[in-house]
Amino acid sequence: MNPRLPLEWLRYLVTVGAREDADGWRWKLDPSMRFGGFGPWRPEWTATRLPGLGMPFLGLLAGQQEPMGWGTLPHQIEPQLPLGGRLEVMHELGHFVHVEQPELVATMVLDFLEHGR
Repeated sequence: MNPRLPLEWLRYLVTVGAREDADGWRWKLDPSMRFGGFGPWRPEWTATRLPGLGMPFLGLLAGQQEPMGWGTLPHQIEPQLPLGGRLEVMHELGHFVHVEQPELVATMVLDFLEHGR
């Protein structure tokens, strides 16, 4: 479902991100981070929770629309940002921004943690 990633990386992802249960393979998902199952997703289901966050917030949003993504657009997130929150739109990247550009994402996160904005 993600044509932007190399096949080798996808094979690796399955080895660390999936598990085999008695009834078949499934993704390892943190239940606290999921508000539903796979399938149609509405960005507002999570975006409406953003204003209540009481900690510094850095959001990275993929700019390339692809099947793995949810089609979230910056104008849907920007009004929901918590006070002092920051949204970075990664225009050239897809759903797995941290895989496509790990150094860039790491630099942005470390800078955010160091400076708090």
